[in-house]
Amino acid sequence: MGLFPKARGATPQPEPEPEPEPEPEQEQDPDDVDVEELRQQGKKRPKKKAGQFAGAKEVASRNKKKGKDKVSRENMLLGRLEKQGEAYKQDGDTLLELAALYEERARWGQAIHYYKLALRASPDSREAIVPGLANAYFEHEMFEEAQFLYQDAVKKPAHVRSPRVWYHLGVIYERQLKWEIAEYCLRHSLTLLPPLERDVEIHCRLATCSNRLGHTAGAVASQKSACSSSSSSSSSSSSSASAKQ
Repeated sequence: MGLFPKARGATPQPEPEPEPEPEPEQEQDPDDVDVEELRQQGKKRPKKKAGQFAGAKEVASRNKKKGKDKVSRENMLLGRLEKQGEAYKQDGDTLLELAALYEERARWGQAIHYYKLALRASPDSREAIVPGLANAYFEHEMFEEAQFLYQDAVKKPAHVRSPRVWYHLGVIYERQLKWEIAEYCLRHSLTLLPPLERDVEIHCRLATCSNRLGHTAGAVASQKSACSSSSSSSSSSSSSASAKQ
C-alpha cells in the first residue's frame, strides 16, 4: 500500500497519445512562384532573402577577404618591426609604410608617431616624409607643429606648387587672426591646380579675410565667386548623375 491510497472505484486514465509533429513547410523559391495566381488571390510575391540573390556569397566572402587583407597588412608591418627588436628604429621604409597606412585610416596620432620615427631613420628622405607628417599634424589639430613644417616645405621646389600646403597654411594663419598672410596663402592655393575641390570653402574664407581687412569690394567678389562655384559644382554633379542613369 502506497503513501497515498487510491479512491474507491478510481481507475487509471489512459495517457493521451502524443500529437504528431507537423512537418516543416518547405520554403518556396520566389522565382518558382506563379505571379498571376498570387495576384488573383490578392497576395504579393514573396521577397528574396539575402542569401537567395545571385552572387551574395561571393560578395560576402570578397568583403571579408578585403577586411582581412587590411588587418593582415597592419599586422605584417608591425610583426616585421617587432622581429628587429630595438633595430626597428632604423627601418625607415617599413616605418613610412606604416605611417601612410594609419594616415589612410585617419588614425592621426599613430600616423604622427611613425612619420616621426621614419624621419629620424631616413633623414635623406625628408622631402618625401614631411608633407605626410605636416598633414597628420594639421588633421590632428596640432597647428603649430604643422605650420613649422609647412613653412619649411614651401621653400622646397617639390612642394612650392602644392595647393594643399598653401591651403593649410592659409587656414592656420586665419586661426591666428593673421588676415593678410592668410588671404595671400588662400589666394595662392586657388591659382594651383587642381583646386582640392574646396574652391567654395576657400572663397568663403577669403571673404572673411577681406572683410576683416576692411576690403569690402574683395569680400563681395569672394562671396560671388563662392556662389558661382557652388552652382557650377551642383550642376556638374547633377549632369554626371543623369549621365550615369
